[in-house]
Amino acid sequence: MSLIYRRPANQLLSERRQNVQNDNDDRAMIAKAWGLGYQAMSISLEMVVPGVLGLWIDRWLGTLPLFLILGVIFGMTAGMIHLVQFARRIGEEAKKPSSRDDRDGQRRP
Repeated sequence: MSLIYRRPANQLLSERRQNVQNDNDDRAMIAKAWGLGYQAMSISLEMVVPGVLGLWIDRWLGTLPLFLILGVIFGMTAGMIHLVQFARRIGEEAKKPSSRDDRDGQRRP
């Protein structure tokens, strides 16, 4: 006899869907996923593109990898700033009570 109560998979999935959904955002789940994917892609490109441009400028001018280093530093700094802003925004949205929550923050059945 098992001492651990195991919930059925469909019950776990429905609970996760309820936790993921934000009632303040009436977009479809696929639209929310595309939005998050777009933001992640833009942050990653923001980190890579300045370094690639710096490499191209260095090769075009025939200089030391000065512009490459400056591009990588600038890209990583800008990308990390936007990544932190993105993480804070996601964290704040997760903390907001939805319309299914009572005033004390407890979920209603």
